[in-house]
This record gives sequence, structure tokens and C-alpha cells, in this order.
Amino acid sequence: MIKSLSVFQFGLISVSILAVTIIGLALLGPAVGNIHSSVVNNLDAMPRSTGFVSDGEFAPALGSQVAQPPGQTLPDTNSQPFDQRVILKNASLTLTVETPATRINEIAAMAEVMGGWVVSSNTYTSTTSSGEETMSGTIVVRVPAKRLDEALEQIRSGALKVDNENITGEDVTQEYVDLSSRLENLRASEQQLRTIMDTARKVEDVLAVQRELTTVRGEIEVIQGRLNYFDEASAYSSISVTVYPKAPGPVEIQTIGWNPATTAENALGALVSVLQFLLDAVIVVAIVGVPLALIIGLPSWLIWRTRKRLGFSKPQTRTPQETD
Repeated sequence: MIKSLSVFQFGLISVSILAVTIIGLALLGPAVGNIHSSVVNNLDAMPRSTGFVSDGEFAPALGSQVAQPPGQTLPDTNSQPFDQRVILKNASLTLTVETPATRINEIAAMAEVMGGWVVSSNTYTSTTSSGEETMSGTIVVRVPAKRLDEALEQIRSGALKVDNENITGEDVTQEYVDLSSRLENLRASEQQLRTIMDTARKVEDVLAVQRELTTVRGEIEVIQGRLNYFDEASAYSSISVTVYPKAPGPVEIQTIGWNPATTAENALGALVSVLQFLLDAVIVVAIVGVPLALIIGLPSWLIWRTRKRLGFSKPQTRTPQETD
């Protein structure tokens, strides 16, 4: 009997304990679920919003994917429409002109009137095989892209001949859009890094953020410079013009047949020239020679006469027979 009661009591106690456990779990279930959800949410939010892992160390591998704070989303640049094409148009021409230096000055003035500017200008002198010096030149200007055709027409109109013309166009729209998207993401990363730096407490964490921030700033400057180049190159087209002078034509040799009248005329002209020369010689001798003869000859003649009158003469040499 005692053994039977013990088994019955044991079973009753076991059933009571099981019932109490079930009731307790039923009552505590919602609270446990809330606690579990809160812990999971906190664990998910801590690394993305603070940038620190559970042991307090900084996680520097931010890259271009930076988690945004709660309630803030990064701009989706890929979804933004871009309906304006970015095209780089340039041109180069080789011209034959009358005066290269003058034409270069005219092209420079044209570019300034259109709202552009001169990038470079150069003139140089060369010597042809015949020994003749010629001047050539090169000028590079930038004009508004929308007036490129007008500028080319004016440049052609002032040339004797267009030896070569080349117009190029490069569509960089896709690269421009990609760079713009990268730039916006990098700026968002920069802002997030600055927020992390403001909340960092350890020196090593601040230094790590500063290194990452320097890298991001460098990438931003490179991309911004590339975009600035695309903006200017698409707004203003480059025109390179090389000018050469007109080549001298061959010298024409005219052959003249025999003409007696011309020969007689030439002979008469030669006779007149000879007579003029002789007459000129007589005049020169009369004007110059006579005075010189008087100046030099008269004193010499007087000296000679004086010596002769006084009996000055050479001593005569005697022979030995005359001496004896």
C-alpha cells in the first residue's frame, strides 16, 4: 500500500511540475521574445553606426560601402537620369595662305570675339632649296563647342587652299556618369568618416579614421579634376591650325627672236656710251691733269733751266793719252 501511494504521489508531483513549467513559459514567452529582438537589433546596429566591433577596436575596412545612420539613406546615383551627352569635339586644319603671320593674327582675333582664347601660337622661318626664306606658323585656339562649325567656316574662308582637315568627336557620357556616381559615394563616405571621428575616443581610432579620410579625400580630388576637365573640354572645342605660304611658281623664260631694229638701237646706245666715256675722260684730264702738270712740271722746268744757265753739268772724264 505504501509502495503504491509513493508511485501515485510521484506521478502527481511530476504532473504538477510539468504544468507549472508550461504555464511559466506561456507567461514569459512574449517578454523573452522582446528581449531577444532587442539584443539582435542592437548587435546589428552597433558595427554599422559606430564603426567599432564588440571588443572596442575600430573596423577600418569601410571602402566605398559605408553604412548610413538610422533614418538616412545614401543617394542612388545610378537611378538618376542623365539626358545630356558629354561629347569632346576637336579639329585640326592645314592651310595654304597668302601671309601666314597675318592669318594667325586673324584667327586669334576670331577666337576672342567668339568668347574663346588662344592656347598657343608660334611662327618660324625656313629656307627653301632655292635659298628663299619663307614663314610658316601654328596656332591653337579654343572656341565654344556650339560655335565650332562657324569658326571652321571662317578659318577656311581666309585660305587659298585647305590642304588637310580633321574633325574628331569622343563621347564620354558613360565615363562622366560613372565618375559622378563614384564622387557622390565618396563624399557620403567622407561625411560618415567625419561623424565617426567626432565619436571616436581612442587615439588609435582617431588615427585610423584620419588615414581613411585622407585616402577618400585624395580619390575625391582626382575624380573632381577629371570631371572638371570633361566639363571644360565639352564646353570649348580645340582647333589647331597650321599655315604655310603659297609656293613660288616656276620662273618663265621668254625667248626673243632676232630683231635688226633692236640690234641697231642697242649698237647706237653702245656708241653713245663710248663717246660719253671719251668726252668724260677729256674733261677730267683738262680739269685735273693740266693743274697737276703746272704744279709739278713748272718747278721742275725752272730748276732745269737754272742749272743749265749756271753751267752745271757732269764732269768730263779724260783719257790717259790726253793727260800725257
